[in-house]
Amino acid sequence: MLFTEMAKVLPVFDREIITSISLWIMRRKTETGGYTVGNTQGTMFAGVSENTTNAYVVYALTSAGYKDEVAEQIAALQVIADLQIASNTRDAYFLSLVGASFSNLNNGK
Repeated sequence: MLFTEMAKVLPVFDREIITSISLWIMRRKTETGGYTVGNTQGTMFAGVSENTTNAYVVYALTSAGYKDEVAEQIAALQVIADLQIASNTRDAYFLSLVGASFSNLNNGK
């Protein structure tokens, strides 16, 4: 997502770079439909739940214009979001990422 935003103001971050990074991220998809982010110590993902990490990755990919490529993941995240809402154990950040991903899909990004 950072590169998508930077591409709006810096020509160095062209669509080819965004596509390359997005494809690299999608290749890190696990058998369970999530994403492998590697060692998270000292990164923005340190201490973040797997669900929130996956929601962030899906949000970044939808922000870059990927839709069909993340359909399976967005469906899985929706199930988790529905369960959180039903059980009243809401993670506001996770839910906002899922909502923003759906917004990106509906806006044709």
